[in-house]
Amino acid sequence: MKKNVTLLAIFLIALFFVACKPNDNQELENIALVEKYQKALKNHDVETMKEVLADNYVGYGPSAGDSTNKADAILNWDYNMQNLFEILEFKRIENIAITNSKGKTKGNWVSSWGKLYVKFRQHGNEATIWSNTIHKIEEGKIVKTIVFHNEADALRQAGYKYTFTDPNRLKAQE
Repeated sequence: MKKNVTLLAIFLIALFFVACKPNDNQELENIALVEKYQKALKNHDVETMKEVLADNYVGYGPSAGDSTNKADAILNWDYNMQNLFEILEFKRIENIAITNSKGKTKGNWVSSWGKLYVKFRQHGNEATIWSNTIHKIEEGKIVKTIVFHNEADALRQAGYKYTFTDPNRLKAQE
């Protein structure tokens, strides 16, 4: 009897670990997918970008009004790497997988944060900024990204100056 209870306990513990393993594997696969995408960005590997972004991909940010689809995201990235950036590199980046089981943001996500280093082609100026990107993963593809970073800080480091001009005041709607 004691032997049967011990065997049952071992079986239940093994079942518990096996049941937890797929989620762990899924999180590791999601992180690996995001790291593959980050490497493609750095290496200007457009084909890999096409491979990892879902056909229904949508990207938001860094400005509140910015959004793009897969084709435009790749087109913009290709243009920027050919004309704007000489180097783009993620430094000291951290990736963590998160699963949200409730609400509008339900799904598998990978949060990436760290420092983003860029060197501009035209004048060789450099900038290092904090960057945070949240990636939603579905069926082994990135379906959504939300990017947060301070574009003004990067441009300031690159040598741009800002001049405030009084904006046009909108008349109060009656």
